[in-house]
Amino acid sequence: MLKTKLSLAILTTCTLLLNLIAIKTPTVNANSLSKTPTTITKQIQNKLDELPNSVVNKIAQATRSDYAGGLKRIVKFERVPYPFYCEELREGKTQPLTCDPPNMKDTWKIVADTYFERLVYYVRDGGKTKLASREYLAKSNKAPSRVQQAVQQDAQKNWGLAKNTLKIVSVRETLQPSGADFTALPVEPRFDGQVSKARFWEIIIEQNQTQWIYYVDKNNPNKLQLWSRLNYAKQAKLPVDVALELISRASTNFNLTNGQALITNVEETKYDSCLGLAAPWETCQNASLLGYRVTMRAQNNTQAVYRIARKNKYIAMEGTRNMPPRNDILSNTLAEKLLKDASNRLKTSTINLRISSIENSRECISANPETSRKCQVTVHVRNGQKELAYTLDRKRQNFSKVQARK
Repeated sequence: MLKTKLSLAILTTCTLLLNLIAIKTPTVNANSLSKTPTTITKQIQNKLDELPNSVVNKIAQATRSDYAGGLKRIVKFERVPYPFYCEELREGKTQPLTCDPPNMKDTWKIVADTYFERLVYYVRDGGKTKLASREYLAKSNKAPSRVQQAVQQDAQKNWGLAKNTLKIVSVRETLQPSGADFTALPVEPRFDGQVSKARFWEIIIEQNQTQWIYYVDKNNPNKLQLWSRLNYAKQAKLPVDVALELISRASTNFNLTNGQALITNVEETKYDSCLGLAAPWETCQNASLLGYRVTMRAQNNTQAVYRIARKNKYIAMEGTRNMPPRNDILSNTLAEKLLKDASNRLKTSTINLRISSIENSRECISANPETSRKCQVTVHVRNGQKELAYTLDRKRQNFSKVQARK
């Protein structure tokens, strides 16, 4: 079902349809970091040349891998002795151990800001990086009670927050997001061209290590949007690039915005070349690919289990009792509609079917709006040697034509 060749075709289609951003950790220059109008930063701005770019890049990589988002600014830095010397020396030891830490300043202590958080890192001269603390930048602010109530009701009704467990960890006034930066997690909002005064609340709530980030209209608290969800403990088991791929795929399948799909469980495992999800007529190589089995949660606690190979990032959704495994980018609603129709036409159970490929007509990649409106997407559903080709309607919500192919 998931031969390497097929997976490449599906991923290529995904790229054409969604125009996903390539996920790379950028190289950051100390002098290119944005300034913040605080006394501390102004005082150190002229000294940023003293901080090696290699250290700045380590911090930029660390904020992403710690799921704090992209590095925005270095707030403060200094040379200090490494404060965790004795603690790390005693790790794994069963007997008391006397420790006299060396009093030499061989470590950079760096206070760094992302969009949402302030983090303290220690970077040793040998390259080791340790996160010492993190906190939300707006942790001490409060939101009006009616805004808190609106957020709590939405999180309970739609997104699985248990009753009477609301803990607000960050509140600040801001603009209405005009776009999203999906190159790091949590998803960072953009405010393109907006210069008007703050008219939205940004509210972060927390329960059992899971964070919900909301944007709420100050004039109408019932006008709100869940912007992003994440769970540090679960996502820490995944490389960020893998987490981004999975969240993007799950968001497409569940028809959500990218930040709303939540990773709730991660298992490391090994797969064959079909990720263990071969169709009855397929043969797979016993490749022993390193990978992950990841549970993703959508609205109203709806969930799906995905498999992904670590190296090439081939992704597939496990089948359910009534639906076969899939590695496509269709919404679940549309995919189930096609599979049920194919089941009736081919006189077989949906479990025996596979969405084998998705084809875009040449017009789909045209920059000309008139030409792109002629775009046709064809979905192929297969049962062994039998195949049906479904041409989707312009809204990609149903099919307008179906043809049998051999």
